[in-house]
Amino acid sequence: MEQRGVTANFIMNEIKRTDSQNRALHLWLSQKAKQCREAGISPKQAFEKTIELEMTEEIMKEIWRTVQRAMYKKISTKDLSKHEEIEEIVEHLNRFFATEFNLEGTPFPDIHQVNGFCGKKGCVLCNDKIKDEVYPWRQ
Repeated sequence: MEQRGVTANFIMNEIKRTDSQNRALHLWLSQKAKQCREAGISPKQAFEKTIELEMTEEIMKEIWRTVQRAMYKKISTKDLSKHEEIEEIVEHLNRFFATEFNLEGTPFPDIHQVNGFCGKKGCVLCNDKIKDEVYPWRQ
């Protein structure tokens, strides 16, 4: 009996806003622009102000990219060298946030924090993790 295979490709897309949501967004933008015009607020005045936002990973990445472009003229984080350039940007950002906001430095994660193990033969951290997972009764 001949068997036939079926291949299915699934592409996960971000959920886009609906047409109604898009129209609502543009209506709100229009209403807010009218309100500003009536109050005599110009675009220049609005752009001179700072909008307080919550710090997110995306915003932190934009801060990172600003430093990266200034230091190395590189647009993408993928273009940075593995160690030196990344470490220097981390040092600059940690120093900035320590000086300006009194925050402790955040160390750059090591491979154990990212992957849970490094895979190097003889690594004490990896061997301990493997022992704990394979032989939980040894704890």
